[in-house]
Amino acid sequence: MVLDIALSVADSWNFFGRKTGHGRVLYFALEDSRERLKNRINVIMDDEDVPDDLFLTCETGHTGNKLYGDIDKCIQEYGIKLVILDVLQKVRPGSDPKKSEYANDYNDIGRLKSIADKHGITILAVTHTKKTKDSNDRLNDISGGVGITGVADTILMISSGSFQDNKENTLYITGRDVSETKLAVIFDNDACRWKYIGTEEELNIKKGKELYESSLVIRTIKMILEENGGQWCGTAGELLEYGNKKLGQAIAKSGQSLSRKINKFDGLLLEDSIMHIKPDKNGGPSGRKHTFMVKENTGGYTEAGVGSDVPVEHGQEAI
Repeated sequence: MVLDIALSVADSWNFFGRKTGHGRVLYFALEDSRERLKNRINVIMDDEDVPDDLFLTCETGHTGNKLYGDIDKCIQEYGIKLVILDVLQKVRPGSDPKKSEYANDYNDIGRLKSIADKHGITILAVTHTKKTKDSNDRLNDISGGVGITGVADTILMISSGSFQDNKENTLYITGRDVSETKLAVIFDNDACRWKYIGTEEELNIKKGKELYESSLVIRTIKMILEENGGQWCGTAGELLEYGNKKLGQAIAKSGQSLSRKINKFDGLLLEDSIMHIKPDKNGGPSGRKHTFMVKENTGGYTEAGVGSDVPVEHGQEAI
């Protein structure tokens, strides 16, 4: 993912559908061999030329403050806009035994942040997550914990198999100047790239629509409306009996269960030009009935069908 980010910035590509600011990139790919990195770039670039504004290295002669000083000079000399350290642990100095783990982490990241702030650029430091997960605070999953996250302006973290039916991964984003966001992403082995699927809200909407389209209850409602001129009023039990008979299988376990399924899809029914008036909570024979009306081309709704106890005014108020 960070290689993709580096290429995107160096060549002015969009990344995950978002526009990037063009600039020179210094990428320390410290867990890769030159051959492995070259092969991966060729796949991502589809054998196009590597951007001139991408500077790559798979090794560094030193670590810690000496390296940070060299990075500082390199930024000034070459006009670097993005520095990527992949991974951070490879360039960190040894821990000071007199300091706590938090203090050591905070000082290391603080040094990098001061360089980024000084030049008004981005330094992206890659680190690992812990094997044990914290269900209460996902930031505690990051190796180094609050010593690292306490300094960084923005945190991006990938959690595997945490979206929907575990097919997608989650890119979790949070920070001082960004709103907390969760993006669904999936890795394309053939393209050697992460692909953006959508936000958590977008995926939930998509899943809801898929459930709506495949729902036996919705299919039953559309069938009974078609047979009754676009209008129908009756109890959940009557709709259940109709659906079971028409489809030859149980569309719900009970009338109560069917009512819950209908209520779940109320918003999507309206998007599908079908208005649903729920049963009256006050009870009574008419209160137990569901009313459905298909929206006409004129923009209004058909009147309730024969035997309906719900006047048109009731429907208009519900709208």
